[in-house]
Amino acid sequence: MSRGKKSDSAPKPAKPRLVNVAVMAAVPNALTYAIPEGMGLLTGQRVQVPLGNRRATGIVIEPVAIAEPGVKIREVLRTLDPEPVLSPELATLGLWIADYYLAPVGEVFRAMLPLRPETRRAQTAQLTEEGRRWLDELESSLLDESKTGSEAALLRLVADEGPVPLDRLRRKFASSPRTLDRVRADRWLEISNVELARGERKVLSVRLASGPVPERPVKLSPAARRILEALERDGSAGDHRSLLKTARAELADLKKLNQLGLLHLAESRRVPLAPAQLADTSDSNGVLPSLT
Repeated sequence: MSRGKKSDSAPKPAKPRLVNVAVMAAVPNALTYAIPEGMGLLTGQRVQVPLGNRRATGIVIEPVAIAEPGVKIREVLRTLDPEPVLSPELATLGLWIADYYLAPVGEVFRAMLPLRPETRRAQTAQLTEEGRRWLDELESSLLDESKTGSEAALLRLVADEGPVPLDRLRRKFASSPRTLDRVRADRWLEISNVELARGERKVLSVRLASGPVPERPVKLSPAARRILEALERDGSAGDHRSLLKTARAELADLKKLNQLGLLHLAESRRVPLAPAQLADTSDSNGVLPSLT
């Protein structure tokens, strides 16, 4: 009696869908990312992607069949706009400009995007009558865990500060995300869609520390060393953004050097936050190629 052969019909794992993204950072070329299951992307759409140990904004350029050998592919985190902000013609023009002037393609796209409006759409939360009654019960409870728990802290924050942006609550209670879901499900919060004025960003002045240098030798990253070299060469910087551009570094590098006592940071002024770049793409609907 002959043995049957093992079936070779077992399903093979599907190949990931890949896309090239022009990341808005000092990166010379587009980077390849995987499209998560269930996510649809369009050419010219803004997305958020992982870049090193941080998150960055980028523009979707084109689908990719195969990734470069040896490259670790990470997934796109989320889409930032429901529709593309650049038409295929503008995307092609941006790629040509980046190639002709040897400029980072993401920075070229950043310059091409329209400025955002002075307000932004947001969701805010405020207490309902049921939420106020439940907060009163928590604060009058004999159990300390009820008074000091994350649920009471969230409701107390909303009660004290009035309408609070939902994004702020998500960030503040990121360690206990179910708390926000629970109070919403129990109808203790009322969620509203509003237009909020945009905030401001600090501009920092930077100078080398004049105090004693740390006794222990500190191992610095290449970006941190470039910052110190630029300050030694050019002197103090009145705008940290120019310094970071010159040193090809990030704000986290500045903060790390400040913590180590190697330089001093001080607020010099405030400016409007960097553009989020929203565009009206109603005329180009149906023209942009889908990547799904």
